[in-house]
Amino acid sequence: MKATEETKPEKLLNVDEIAEILGVDKEYIYKRTMHGQKGIPHIKVGKYLRFEREVVLNFFKDQTGDAVI
Repeated sequence: MKATEETKPEKLLNVDEIAEILGVDKEYIYKRTMHGQKGIPHIKVGKYLRFEREVVLNFFKDQTGDAVI
C-alpha cells in the first residue's frame, strides 16, 4: 500500500533539528531527555534520539500554559 499525504507519518526530528526549532542548545535537549517522565518526550532508535515536532511543542505548551513557537 502506497502512503498518501494523509497517511504519511510525520518526519521524526533529530536533536539538532528540535534544538533549532526551540531555539536552545542541543546540550539542553540531551539534559531534558534524561528526566524520565518529566523529560522531553522522545523516541530512541538504537542510540539515537528522535522527536515528533507537535508532541514536543505540546509538551512545552502544557508546561507553560502558553504557546511555544
